[in-house]
Amino acid sequence: MVDAVYLVGAVLRELPPAALHKAKVSRAIKSKSRADEPGWDLPKGMSADQFLDHLIHQGVMQPDRDCEHRLICPIPRLRTWLIEQIRCRSVGKFRTGSAAVGTGSTGRS
Repeated sequence: MVDAVYLVGAVLRELPPAALHKAKVSRAIKSKSRADEPGWDLPKGMSADQFLDHLIHQGVMQPDRDCEHRLICPIPRLRTWLIEQIRCRSVGKFRTGSAAVGTGSTGRS
C-alpha cells in the first residue's frame, strides 16, 4: 500500500467517508492511477480490482454490514492520514511514525 499511498489518498478523498459502492471505488482507482509515477501507480502486476481487494485485506476498507457491495473505511483517522499524504507530497515529504495511526510504527504496511 505504501507504494501507492498517493493513489489511495486520492481515491479516499474523492469518495464519501460513509459508504462507498465497490464498483465506484474500483473506477476511482482506475481513473486516479498514474502509470510510472511513484506513489500513484498500481503495484506491479495488480489490476484496479486486485488492488481494491488488497486494500480490503489490509483493513483500509471493509464491507458494510448492511450491503456487501458497499465499503466503509473502518478507521477514520487512517482515512484522514492517507488523504493528508497528498498534501505532504506537495512539500516533498512522506509522513511516518505516530501520525500513521493504524499502519504500524513506520507508517508502512
